[in-house]
Amino acid sequence: MRDITQFRCLVDCLDYYLDYCLSHDESEATITGKRCLLNRFILWCSLNDIQYIDEITLPVVEEYRLYARKNYKGKKGELIQSESLRNIITAVKVFIKRMYFCEILEHDPLGRLELPKKPRRVPKNILSPDEIERVFEMSLLHGDTGLRDRAIIEVFYSCALRRKELIQLQLHEIDFDKMELRVEQGKGNIDRIVPISERASLCLKFYIDYIRPKFATLASGTTVFLNNSGRAFKKCRMSELVTKYILQSGVATSGSCGTLRHSAATHMLEENADLRYIQEFLGHADISTTQIYTHVSKKKLHKVYNASHPSAMSSLSEAMMKFFHSTKQKQAQV
Repeated sequence: MRDITQFRCLVDCLDYYLDYCLSHDESEATITGKRCLLNRFILWCSLNDIQYIDEITLPVVEEYRLYARKNYKGKKGELIQSESLRNIITAVKVFIKRMYFCEILEHDPLGRLELPKKPRRVPKNILSPDEIERVFEMSLLHGDTGLRDRAIIEVFYSCALRRKELIQLQLHEIDFDKMELRVEQGKGNIDRIVPISERASLCLKFYIDYIRPKFATLASGTTVFLNNSGRAFKKCRMSELVTKYILQSGVATSGSCGTLRHSAATHMLEENADLRYIQEFLGHADISTTQIYTHVSKKKLHKVYNASHPSAMSSLSEAMMKFFHSTKQKQAQV
């Protein structure tokens, strides 16, 4: 057994911390993300002659925050956004806090560290129900592959699944009698049951009965949606598939798996679904995350505005209308 009280080297502490995360059932993706962020921090520390855990202080992390803000780049070469900076600093703060709880540190030097504000981004490219239908219709141009893809985008929209949740969906998690799917180990390792519409259910059953066997191999297992090689989709390939149909339909110049999920939530809100049910449907741990859809539901906003704002409920006087009319006539004669 390791004597953790002897840990001082940052690298050793990181190894211990990641093992701790693994033993507490954090997902592989979460641990990989933490390793990436903290390795970058430790490299910066090394370049600044900081090698030991007890050398990490509030001023050190504030200096790292400034360095990251000025030097770290996004995917397109732009400066990192506030959300990325928050993730970077949060990873360091949680790491140091864990070292304190495990008594490797005598106190938490980052207890007073303020994190960058978490931005609330409004989802882009919310499609209307008619635009969603046009996206669906594009799949009819691609034969068996298109029928598989139609089932994919139907389930995405009907069940508002996250990309990872749909990729990992298994045959035994579908209940056609109850018209529902079981999402196991969703975000935060939370299971949930979501309903599926009749039309999406029909597309999915047809795919499973008649199309999936054409793609299936011994390596397919019970994964529902198979790529052309008979295996589960990679995340990037699933994104490319959905984006392709959105672009082909001409309803938007960009799009993603999230476009279908966000559109579904917005459409439910516009039809007066309770926000708490939408929260459960989407698998949000905090209802504040679901509340973002109140900002994108333009149809409902216009309806409420027209029914409640005095300016929207009144009209210009007859005299004012005559004035506008006469002014237009005068300008036309000039």
